[in-house]
Amino acid sequence: MEKSLVGEDFGARDAYAGEIETGFGSKSLGNADTLHIMKPPSGIEQFIGLGAMEMTAEGEAALKPEEVWTRRSRVPGWQVIEEGGLRIAQTFKLRDGDAAAECLERFRAVEAAAGAGDAPYAFHAARAEGAEATVELRTAAAEGVTQNDFIMAARLNQVDLKDLLPEDREQAMKKKRMMWV
Repeated sequence: MEKSLVGEDFGARDAYAGEIETGFGSKSLGNADTLHIMKPPSGIEQFIGLGAMEMTAEGEAALKPEEVWTRRSRVPGWQVIEEGGLRIAQTFKLRDGDAAAECLERFRAVEAAAGAGDAPYAFHAARAEGAEATVELRTAAAEGVTQNDFIMAARLNQVDLKDLLPEDREQAMKKKRMMWV
């Protein structure tokens, strides 16, 4: 005898009115299903994660390619580039050329503040082309990507670039409408 899926109990239930009023879903990520991932409190990246770690001499050893690919998920937006030597890179799309230059200045300040021991940290490449700023990280002495490169990538992800980003289309349309009023 075949069972019909209509009317079957799939194990989940709808939330009660009292549960909805508490806003319980505002602290979970993903779809409204039974698999809830709790959002960490804002500002927690100051205390945990790669950005909070210190660069060390031990972190200057080259990682194996499979380790690089695994750790890439810990630095959103960064890509692994294999041709011409293993490195990680990210291109930031900004408002204009001046914003790209300002972005690199902010990144250079982070670069100058970083370092392991007596050896200062140095980007493999950093360039501004039009409204884009590209940063490539690789440790030349190790001839590859190191833990310190991932720490730097995480720190660069924490740099506030909101004022350098292009206007979103909705804001641009609102401004345009305001001009005609």
